[in-house]
Amino acid sequence: MRKQDLQDRNDVARHARASCLLLVVVVSVCSCRHAQPSSKSAPGAKAASATVDRRTLSGIPADYVATPKGYFHPSCIVHVKPSERVVKGGFIETSDGRKRKAPSCSYPHYTNTGTRTETPSEQPGRVVTESISHAFAARAYRSTSGSGVVQIWSRWAVPDSHPSVDDGQILFYFPGLQNRGYDRILQPVLSWAGGQWKIDAIDADDKDNVWAGDPVNVAEGDVLESSIEGVNCDQMGKCASWLVSIRDVTTDRESWLHIDDEYVGSPLPNVEGGDLEVYSINTCDDFSLSSVFFHNIRIKLGDGTDFSPPSWTIRYGFSLPGCAWDLQTSGNDVELKQQPPPCPVACSCGGCSNSQKGCEVLCDPCTTCSDSHLACCANPNTGAMYCARRCPDR
Repeated sequence: MRKQDLQDRNDVARHARASCLLLVVVVSVCSCRHAQPSSKSAPGAKAASATVDRRTLSGIPADYVATPKGYFHPSCIVHVKPSERVVKGGFIETSDGRKRKAPSCSYPHYTNTGTRTETPSEQPGRVVTESISHAFAARAYRSTSGSGVVQIWSRWAVPDSHPSVDDGQILFYFPGLQNRGYDRILQPVLSWAGGQWKIDAIDADDKDNVWAGDPVNVAEGDVLESSIEGVNCDQMGKCASWLVSIRDVTTDRESWLHIDDEYVGSPLPNVEGGDLEVYSINTCDDFSLSSVFFHNIRIKLGDGTDFSPPSWTIRYGFSLPGCAWDLQTSGNDVELKQQPPPCPVACSCGGCSNSQKGCEVLCDPCTTCSDSHLACCANPNTGAMYCARRCPDR
């Protein structure tokens, strides 16, 4: 990117309204019965039941914030305005050259695998395994050989539908670039939390601060364009700085982050074509059934050549009974979707006579289901009891 182009973009962004990074509270369902209305439910989303904060159950302080890189103390999340850039030495520089010192992270954080990491002032290298509700649900990735990646661009969209329940779950969709050690990632992120879709440009690692642009609220079906681009790069993909951006094409609103390579550590040979990372998932209804399609992914290497993966490596992680993921790739396209859950044909009513009718397992009489993931529900028309993933609202 030319220096004048970057200055022009800063001038346009100078007057953009700055807002805070999405701070999400991660909670989990403790019971699927006696549902209570949720004050943050999206229109059409079904109310969740009483909740318990899983962070406190696993030793994570209640004020910690969930990010795509794990749980961080709020002071370790640095907000960067569109007219600013993160430069060497931990400074944030405005477009007129003024600088301010960014705070250093002095708190441990919990990685996205449930490991507590200490700050240098505590015990370097000490780790404590904790149990948190997190996992990659699905991931399509590829690594380059030789030159690192200096640009990745893709066009995608917000799912056409939101999850049917809102019980504190958090969903992160993103493409991205990672360094060789897989401890630093640049990522334009689409998230679902608190009944709202948002986009944000993020740079995070396993050691220090999370750097984030301004989050932007988006709506279902909005078209997105995302880009990660190096500035002043050599042939091996070592760049002076990086631009991370994600734009809502439908509304022409954008989140972007300009950060010095000191906080990135290029070259970046590891490409994430399309990932889904989840927190506090309780049922299959915590996901959107609409697919996310990363289309026409364009990847450029430091030597100037285009990188077209011969194939993407696909991995599935988080699993839940009744949930099935399907990640399809074709050339420079990646599509991620959840398959509709199957009928609970394997369930039965504990100790009761039962018969199968469609997706209902009819029970006579019955108050519990032998499968702990299913609830025993009453058909409002016939009064018959049946086992299902969730009873309909009464």
